[in-house]
Amino acid sequence: MQLGNIIEEISTGRTTYHRYESGIHESIFHEATRIAGDEFINYLDKIYTDHKKTGEPYFLLVNAGENIQIPLRYVFQKGRELNRVKHPTVPQGGRSVYVFQKTFLVTVLDAFLRIARPQVTRRYLEPHQYDEAVEWLLEGIEQRNKERDNEEARHARNVAILTDIPKVPKEPKPQTQPKKPLEEITSEQSEDVENGKKTEDTVFSEGKHNNETVKSTATQATTSDNEKSPDDGELVDD
Repeated sequence: MQLGNIIEEISTGRTTYHRYESGIHESIFHEATRIAGDEFINYLDKIYTDHKKTGEPYFLLVNAGENIQIPLRYVFQKGRELNRVKHPTVPQGGRSVYVFQKTFLVTVLDAFLRIARPQVTRRYLEPHQYDEAVEWLLEGIEQRNKERDNEEARHARNVAILTDIPKVPKEPKPQTQPKKPLEEITSEQSEDVENGKKTEDTVFSEGKHNNETVKSTATQATTSDNEKSPDDGELVDD
């Protein structure tokens, strides 16, 4: 299986770190020492940090070959501190595979990682199963790429649907009369009061005039009646 070209490499003689263009990280042990274990923990710190920034899952290959026994007890202790202090969580969907001579400590390591890294799927293989380990990681990367393509396509469809929905025109807001200044309102009220007073005076004057006219007419009628008298003889019989 092809890992692809190496795009990043760190080598100390005790360990080597490779990052391949396929997306796989490989950590190789060349000796079974605590210093090598510390270097491996540093590689893990770098991998966790980089992938937490991108949000993408990581795919890790830990390779100890046929003759190197990873100091599992020491690595287990340092890894637990790293997870608790700096990286309690990592992106979902990653895979890790450990290729080395199995010991009884593998069971302890797996039990710890199942609790500390539930987001990551793990396998433990023998050195002669190296190609199988690489194939399993590449399958995980391919599956992740398909999921990402599906997510992008689903997002594009949702955007297209939202774009095609006709927009409902907004109802125009009712126009409101601008508020008049207080001085103008007071002036108008004063004018209304003055006009009302004039109207009352006019009505009162007209009513008074009409009353005087009625009284004058009644007086004239009374005078006319008084001028007529029975002395005229028109109604006297001899």
